[in-house]
Amino acid sequence: MVPLGRMGTTDDIGQLALFLGSDAASYISGTVIACDGGAQGQLSPMIAAAADGALKKT
Repeated sequence: MVPLGRMGTTDDIGQLALFLGSDAASYISGTVIACDGGAQGQLSPMIAAAADGALKKT
């Protein structure tokens, strides 16, 4: 499960799309916005740990 404790919905993605299409986002460019309930931040330590383990085996 993701840190927010629930799976994302189509409404979650839709709200981000509406924001990005609005005047409120007019100064945003060239970035990636993760709409994943915090999963990206949760996976990074696991990926680093796996890579560390793989490096120690060689």
